[in-house]
Amino acid sequence: MVGRRKGSLLFFVFICVVVASLPEQEQQVQVKKAVVTLVVYDKIRGYLNWLQDWFRDAASTKCSTKCVLSEDRSLLASADMVIFHAPTHGQMNPALPNNRPPHALYMLLSMEQPKYARYLSDTKYLEQNFDLLATYSLSEMYPGTKVRNMPITYYPLNILSPNAVMQPARPFADKTGYGTNVAVALFTSNCHAAGASGRYAYVEELMKHIEVHSYGKCFKNREEPTMAEDPGWPPIAQKRARKVKILSHYKFYLAFENLQVDDYVSEKVFEGLFAGSVSVYRGATSISRFMPSNDSFIDANNLSAKDLAALLKRLANDEQAYNSYFSFKQRAMPPHFEQMALRSYSHPNVLCRLCEHVLEHRLETQVARA
Repeated sequence: MVGRRKGSLLFFVFICVVVASLPEQEQQVQVKKAVVTLVVYDKIRGYLNWLQDWFRDAASTKCSTKCVLSEDRSLLASADMVIFHAPTHGQMNPALPNNRPPHALYMLLSMEQPKYARYLSDTKYLEQNFDLLATYSLSEMYPGTKVRNMPITYYPLNILSPNAVMQPARPFADKTGYGTNVAVALFTSNCHAAGASGRYAYVEELMKHIEVHSYGKCFKNREEPTMAEDPGWPPIAQKRARKVKILSHYKFYLAFENLQVDDYVSEKVFEGLFAGSVSVYRGATSISRFMPSNDSFIDANNLSAKDLAALLKRLANDEQAYNSYFSFKQRAMPPHFEQMALRSYSHPNVLCRLCEHVLEHRLETQVARA
């Protein structure tokens, strides 16, 4: 089942490497793939990269199946799975196709938490209409429902491999906030929407006790320095590349979610890891399951703003204590972190997993009929 196949993603990577190393003719002989067709019903362009050519091509050629993704609704009658997107679901008329193919699985996808995707809070609607959810939740069943859930994460695997977090950090003495001796940086532009008011109030209180350089729209007091594009990052990721470079000049990065939701861990905390700035996290209490180790970040969920400020000031003046947050870089890559990264929503792995789920469903159905 979706939640029990812990090795399936690593198996996918292994298959990609092995198949890619074979001559083209031999690849065709060696691998006879089942064709699985996924049809997108709701709007996902502008939200996900799944319909980009490279993404679909990779899913079709590198998965253990020939995983075909399309937004062509003429294929609905023959689709193996129909994909609905929770943040935009209901904008179409009808919200669901009039005639559901008896063999097709209906899947609802959401990287957003319920404040942004209201259907995630409608248990009855979820249970009546969907066979599978793919969400940020780590649970095998979507919380509060009897619907299977496939966990997907915000790790940007389409840009950086898990090994990117193991690179050496900028030296302690060089993290000076661009020569200002400010240790803390913030990038936040959602000040109040979708539950963010609590975050806003916390940061507002924190800034009474410690100086913070804020580059986002909320509490903005700094402009981003100009810099050339980085050829080491793809064109679509230049904005993130600039952010990571800026953060590398600070000892701490306030990676605060807009609202505390179980297992909802956005890209912020990973950006701190890439930058070599210690991520200070407020959000999901399960954050340790997304990080390389318990000593690779600061969990501020139970700290008052005043107490957090005191801790950051102490660490900013204690090089040995501060550098202990990077001790994980001296150890082997933690398997749980690699697994988490391989569940990325932004990498073709996610389509491979969906197509594998379809094949499992076919097998289950055949066994049930036998």
